[in-house]
Amino acid sequence: MRRAMCGPDNVEAYLLRTAEARGRDAWRREKLWGAADGDEGLEALSDTAPIQDEVIIARARLTRVRAGIEHMPPRTLPSRLPQ
Repeated sequence: MRRAMCGPDNVEAYLLRTAEARGRDAWRREKLWGAADGDEGLEALSDTAPIQDEVIIARARLTRVRAGIEHMPPRTLPSRLPQ
């Protein structure tokens, strides 16, 4: 009860969870009832490229993986690694 009055501890995580939940709800509603009036043609406007945050996170993850591989003993490395 106290937490609800003070707000979330991590605002970014709260907003992300809320946005994901709203997106899932909208997807389920559209799947069950069909697209709402005025939604025709919105698919053509959607951008399928990853958002910048996803790109940054993926690059950081790849950097950590490469750093981890560099610290591995040679005998544990696969013979061919993708470049």
